[in-house]
Amino acid sequence: MQTTINPNHKYIESVCSKCPGTHWGKSAKCRIHDMHIGKISSCQQWDDKEAEQWIDDDGQLALTNLEPVLELLHVAQDQLDGYYWMTQQIEKLRSKIQSGLGSNDDVAAGTAQYGIEATLPKARGRNSDPVFREARNNLQAWERLNRRVKRFEDKVKRVDAFAEKNNLSEKEQIVLEGIMDGQKMKDIAKEIGVSRTRAQELKNKVVNDLAWAIYDEEKKKEKALS
Repeated sequence: MQTTINPNHKYIESVCSKCPGTHWGKSAKCRIHDMHIGKISSCQQWDDKEAEQWIDDDGQLALTNLEPVLELLHVAQDQLDGYYWMTQQIEKLRSKIQSGLGSNDDVAAGTAQYGIEATLPKARGRNSDPVFREARNNLQAWERLNRRVKRFEDKVKRVDAFAEKNNLSEKEQIVLEGIMDGQKMKDIAKEIGVSRTRAQELKNKVVNDLAWAIYDEEKKKEKALS
């Protein structure tokens, strides 16, 4: 009788033996799948190849350490994918701010008259002034738009800094710059002469490196505050 080797035996040895599902290797039955580990044909941990990213902590997989790593990857992905859109939004918001939010002359005059005081509590009766109320609303809207611009600018500057200084290959750099320019992945793949699948793999590498850059940036901020 021919013996069949489970193709996932490498994961059984490296992952299951350190997983709480088998009580860290003390049981041959996985509590998560409710079956013998030798009969398990697929596992989310294997499919995602998370075993390669887990951190060994005293012989046990420190699962909680994955959370900040995955969060950074999501942040990097969102900021890279949203880069082109954010640059467009910054220009639109700046134009809106400079145009005075489309306010009329009376509202603009009211803003100039009341200034920052428009956001402070007033004596009874004064808030009935329609010009004052409009000026206050106008100022609050102006402040909201400025905060939004600042958030977008911080994210854009982060990606810009990464694009200027990184360890990417030439093709990875082209993928990065193409995404920043708003190109579609199929067009980027065609430009560098690879399949869309390969282009996506290159993008994943870019995202991973950007995540590390964000991690280093956050650590520097923490160190500066300590």
